[in-house]
Amino acid sequence: MADPTKQCVIERTFTAPRAAVWAACTEKDKVARWFGPGCETNIYEYEVKPGGVWQNEMVMKGRKDRTRIEFIEVVEGEKLVYRQSASCDEAWNAAPNPKMADWPAWMLTTFTLTDGASGETKLTFVWEPHNPTAAEAACFAKMAAMVSGGWNKGFDIIDQILAEGGEGKHGNSESDETEQEPKKPKVDPEATTDAK
Repeated sequence: MADPTKQCVIERTFTAPRAAVWAACTEKDKVARWFGPGCETNIYEYEVKPGGVWQNEMVMKGRKDRTRIEFIEVVEGEKLVYRQSASCDEAWNAAPNPKMADWPAWMLTTFTLTDGASGETKLTFVWEPHNPTAAEAACFAKMAAMVSGGWNKGFDIIDQILAEGGEGKHGNSESDETEQEPKKPKVDPEATTDAK
């Protein structure tokens, strides 16, 4: 069982085929709707591939918060792994969180999709500090109980996106997805575990 002071683990089930859930989790226009619920999310550079970069800006009440996201592993329809900086400067270089000095410099995010019953898709989401210092680990441990709320609000929006496509929690269509051959993981060879 995961230690909730070290990892945020969320399991959600969507009544939609994996291909539709994958699209909602990775397509730029859809991600802009659910990533950072309650904020205006602007996505600049965005390449979902190992070594690809996602430049993200969230705007709330006139305040801009930028982060640099680097994709590490991409297995289409199955797994997505990336690391996200605490903040960014104007040139998109990773920077400390301006409001919380000990917040982890990098967070590691993993989405894993598996088939559920009756055409459903199960999402297992893990968000954790990436190679944290002792101070960063302690900071995350203090905040860990609060971070799942924002992610779950985003996943609620994914439910809405799937429903709009006729393949979601509130839709009526059933999956006719056929069994696929296992896909070979794509991993960024440049990604290291000491990304600071």
